[in-house]
Amino acid sequence: MPSTPGILAMSDGQLEEIIYYMGPAAQQGSVTISNPDTTAAVTLAQVQPNATYLVLALVNAVAGAPALDSKIVWVTARATTGFTINIGAATGAATTVTVGWVLFPSAV
Repeated sequence: MPSTPGILAMSDGQLEEIIYYMGPAAQQGSVTISNPDTTAAVTLAQVQPNATYLVLALVNAVAGAPALDSKIVWVTARATTGFTINIGAATGAATTVTVGWVLFPSAV
């Protein structure tokens, strides 16, 4: 694990184990973000009953050599119909970052 606070690194096997313990995901998908964008809107195939769901998002592919901060990912603007995936910086010329996401419905 890196020593930088707020940065989480894990293997695919560790991620699968976390997802297993969290319960069944309602929806999942991925978005590809390219230069100069730093956000991608996700529209959910199934509307959620509320916006208190959890989204697990992580970079699962890159093309080229994107800027290091473009691999920092977070989710904003959760709504019943979708959310926004953000990256820390534009990827740079001729590069992309693909972010995979999994939505876990709220128990409330």
